[in-house]
Amino acid sequence: MVGQGGIGGDMKGSTITECYNEGKINYNSVSNCVGGIVGVGSYNLFVNYCYNVAEINGRRNVGGVIGLGAKADIRYCYNKGTIQGTLNDIGGVAGCIRDFEAQSYTNNYLYYCYHFGKVTQNTSVLYVGTICGQLMYYDVDHCHSLASTSEAQWGLAQHFRSATDIERYSNKSAMISAMLVEFGSKFKTAPSSVNGGDPILSWQ
Repeated sequence: MVGQGGIGGDMKGSTITECYNEGKINYNSVSNCVGGIVGVGSYNLFVNYCYNVAEINGRRNVGGVIGLGAKADIRYCYNKGTIQGTLNDIGGVAGCIRDFEAQSYTNNYLYYCYHFGKVTQNTSVLYVGTICGQLMYYDVDHCHSLASTSEAQWGLAQHFRSATDIERYSNKSAMISAMLVEFGSKFKTAPSSVNGGDPILSWQ
């Protein structure tokens, strides 16, 4: 797989923290993986306290934070950019996250993330979700998305640990109120001149 990301294309065994992307990404390789922060992440990759606010375009495995993740620990991240793909596995936070080898939950985490952007709803695209396009063998918890009733949180979700507080909201104010309580000190309220007044990470 070929990866393209705002911070890293193909990242293995690394830690990415307190990073962000504000630049539009267009990547149309046939076997591509495109993410606002990381294109492909594997082998104990940690992506923590990061965000994307730019438009991300690709073919498959397209996500606001990560395009394709396996053995990738993603925590306290958010996406506000529009995510578009022309094939499959398109998600507001992650395009595809799954354990291809061991099929276990070890180091496969998606925690405390939110998505306010728009995800393509092209009927020819398979596995589209406001949180994740395709999810298998992942531990997912405390993730929130703002979406219409026609949008699903997951495109395809199989073999994932029982999740709590995975919410989809149609009302932004209600989502922000619940999220700020649940996420604790890692996020904070922003003034209207910053991030459109939406919650930001504590380091911003």
